[in-house]
Amino acid sequence: MQTIAKTDLIELENYGVYEAKKSNVIPIWEKLLLTVEEASKYSGIGMHRLREMLDEESCDFVVKKGTHKLVKRKQLEKYIDLVEIV
Repeated sequence: MQTIAKTDLIELENYGVYEAKKSNVIPIWEKLLLTVEEASKYSGIGMHRLREMLDEESCDFVVKKGTHKLVKRKQLEKYIDLVEIV
């Protein structure tokens, strides 16, 4: 039996058949930039509070990409290490 490393299983509609698809998934702890949802899951900070923090002028862990905001993972980790209340 052949195994496929790092695969996603996709259920085909109404057939219950699964197809293996190669995935280029990078673990969150290896990413430089995180989406707000990823940063929320990673840090345990709620998405609403995280968005409020990203809107603050003093926030140094935000990267703006068009209308989207991304979170610099390492800077977020440093910020969390320094503060007692989020």
